[in-house]
Amino acid sequence: MTGLLAWKHGQPGQVGNEAALTVVTSAGVRLVTLFPQKSLRIKYLLRINGLRIASVSFWCVTRAISMTTENMTRRAPGVHLRTGSSVWQWKIKAPSALRSLYPSGWAHRCSLRTSDLSVANLLAAGLQADWLSRFEEQRKTLNPQRVEVVTPAMAKLLADRIRASILSTDQKLRNEPETTRLLLEATRPVGVANGLTIGPYEAPRPIADATPLDPLEGMPLALLLELADVNEAISQQAAIAMATQRVAEVLPRVKHEALAPGLTFDHKAPGGMDALRECLKAYRKAWQDVTERDAGAVIETPQAPTLVTMKQAKPTRD
Repeated sequence: MTGLLAWKHGQPGQVGNEAALTVVTSAGVRLVTLFPQKSLRIKYLLRINGLRIASVSFWCVTRAISMTTENMTRRAPGVHLRTGSSVWQWKIKAPSALRSLYPSGWAHRCSLRTSDLSVANLLAAGLQADWLSRFEEQRKTLNPQRVEVVTPAMAKLLADRIRASILSTDQKLRNEPETTRLLLEATRPVGVANGLTIGPYEAPRPIADATPLDPLEGMPLALLLELADVNEAISQQAAIAMATQRVAEVLPRVKHEALAPGLTFDHKAPGGMDALRECLKAYRKAWQDVTERDAGAVIETPQAPTLVTMKQAKPTRD
């Protein structure tokens, strides 16, 4: 019987009373039936198809299989079924410190769109990690640390993040003309006041064609011209702010960028005004770059400094 564990009469392999239970089937052949026991270790040399192999602890193998099966059937945190459904769901509660942001008490609830528990557990693990990271960032936002001294290094990091943010948003609009069209359609009734022209409001020219856009063709010229008008108006505002040193123009952006790593920016702190002036330069330069892109210039989008770098630039108390 090929492939079965068996001993013939008188064949070595059984040791004392530790021999496995056997069933005699045909002439001179005993089939081995192995039963795992907690204290039993099988140390025999088995002969299978004429080859000797070193056996392993059967108890260890069965125990590992049992543990694996147990883990596969255990639900990950938040995984559950709705009554009458076989599709796994996932939910996570908001921490008590963040309940003000989540009135219902639940931060997120969704369908995992699978009836396979092992797949559901993998999806839930990813969601769990993502939401725990979000909670950590939200805690920092609700409980920011005040910056006592704004160092030149921190001022430069804030300025670099502002410039990178403006150019990154502009690049996204150029790469996604459909998004640009929706944005301009939403803002067209309001218009953009540039602060330089006195007189009756003139509605911007409408986009000629509203058919679906071909990504291979890029942004239609009419859409580019309307976007360029908006960019030019904002750039002029930035130019006036730069000329008059109106640092209030960038204060909201500076506070936003400082809040990302959990810091509170105070312009009255030592170095605060210098930091605002540095950020105003970056703001003006960024919008100059945007208008140059409208004219076809190649302007690379810089990489924004990481939040870790900003934390390291924060001065520590002695």
